[in-house]
Amino acid sequence: MPGLDWIPGVSQLKSGFQLITLDFEGARQTQENFVKECPVVSQVTSVVQLATGDADGALETQKRCLDTVNNVVNGLPVIGHAKGVVHYIAGDTEGGNQAMNAASRSTVVIGSGVVAGITTGGLAAIPAGIAAGAAYDGTATLITDKPQGIIAACDNVIKNPNAGNIFDALFIPVADGMGGYAGGKLGSAVLTRARLSSLEAARAVKQGRLDAALFGEVAMTDAEAISLGQQINVITRQISVIERGTPQYWFDPKNKQVIKTSNPTAVPVAGYIDEKNPAKAAVIVKELSALQCDAILADDYCGIECAGIYTTPALKTQQLSKLHSQSPQGSINEIYPNVVVATKEDIDRLQREKRDPQKKQAKALYDAHSWLPVPMPSQFNYTSNVMPQLTENELEVLSGLQMDIYDFLRSNITYSNYRGETGNRQMMVVCVSSQLYPSDANFNDSRPIRTITTVFFKPIKQATTKHF
Repeated sequence: MPGLDWIPGVSQLKSGFQLITLDFEGARQTQENFVKECPVVSQVTSVVQLATGDADGALETQKRCLDTVNNVVNGLPVIGHAKGVVHYIAGDTEGGNQAMNAASRSTVVIGSGVVAGITTGGLAAIPAGIAAGAAYDGTATLITDKPQGIIAACDNVIKNPNAGNIFDALFIPVADGMGGYAGGKLGSAVLTRARLSSLEAARAVKQGRLDAALFGEVAMTDAEAISLGQQINVITRQISVIERGTPQYWFDPKNKQVIKTSNPTAVPVAGYIDEKNPAKAAVIVKELSALQCDAILADDYCGIECAGIYTTPALKTQQLSKLHSQSPQGSINEIYPNVVVATKEDIDRLQREKRDPQKKQAKALYDAHSWLPVPMPSQFNYTSNVMPQLTENELEVLSGLQMDIYDFLRSNITYSNYRGETGNRQMMVVCVSSQLYPSDANFNDSRPIRTITTVFFKPIKQATTKHF
């Protein structure tokens, strides 16, 4: 097990402790060890020694640095074990034993943290690491009949109770606690991934049943479908909280208001929220909750034919004429300044890259919202876009399959499908915003834009004879 004097920060902390206890010689020796054992620092020391003509000292410094690196590598799980095997093959039994012992000790400490992370969610990982390190040292001491690890450090304190030895003895359980903590984080990640996989599998099964009912493949009453949809929403909420934490804003469709504390009927407000600017946050939340209101109430659309207050043919025709002659207002970039236009390929790429810990920006970009263009048939005087709700959201029952839905929309929004003239048993109803935005060059379409608020299917037999 390597000493502590080579570790930046820890070495200086130890020297400070020695100075406080008036152990000036010990503090000097600790810093001498640091400049000769710490990688990079030791190379600078060797250059200075060579420049002053001390070639033997420079060589000795590099030997000490290599010894430190060797000891550190010995303590790495798996790598240290492999190194030990190499030592044994080369006939270096002592070197093999040192590598195997150091690597096994680290494995026991980190492994105990992993187990604690899985069984307790990480709460007991630190004490588990400390206990595992002490237990390993006690067992090794009994087997070798020679003090090992913390026991050797305590033995040094008893025989030579100076500040340096005391610091070394105290730091061993601290290091073991840190190793246990790292293992606990790994165990918690494994537990979280298993939990997510279980929830996603359960949601997929329920979604498959609901899809089958929607397309008439199995019989299901409205009450059963609503109950199944609610179950899927609950699972989606659990997945969202695990992946992204608890949302800060919620929309209560019962009372039609934005709230900051969840209740049984509230759902998370999706979209970009600028927490540093409360005024902007309030405006964005209001806009998004207004867009989401229709989506939340989508279960009732088939009954009211998505008519809202336009319940007669005359009112519908009047509203349709108004929308046809509507002039674009505002700018989609002004209202949603933090939402960019992306392609499905962009989203897919970011989804792959966000799992790479080296690509933190990819995760940030993935969690941000983007507009995905959905070209409308050429007969329409506008095109559309959709904002995939990749962050806190349970508004879409199919939230885990949004890219598939997007593909479906792009492939199936044709004029004949829109009018329900394809002979299919289901009619796809695409609900778009009443707000009409000017065209945007990023959409590669010269027509103005309406945002898609929700999409649902209804049986052809429930469709009205007049299509809009």
